[in-house]
Amino acid sequence: MHLGREVGIPNEFYHSLRKLNPDFVLTRYPDVADGVPYELYDEEIALEKIGFAEKVLKWVKKELKK
Repeated sequence: MHLGREVGIPNEFYHSLRKLNPDFVLTRYPDVADGVPYELYDEEIALEKIGFAEKVLKWVKKELKK
């Protein structure tokens, strides 16, 4: 979220960032997850997260071309 604000990401992406933010900690520090990280995700959750990430990446790529 902080990085999003720093780069001026539009408000429409904050929902996606909020959904993706906890995954950074859970996948980087498995002991925090209280389980094996890959067991916390099913196909539906994974596809939702991929969709959020793709939206944000599309915006980032567009901004890099400016």
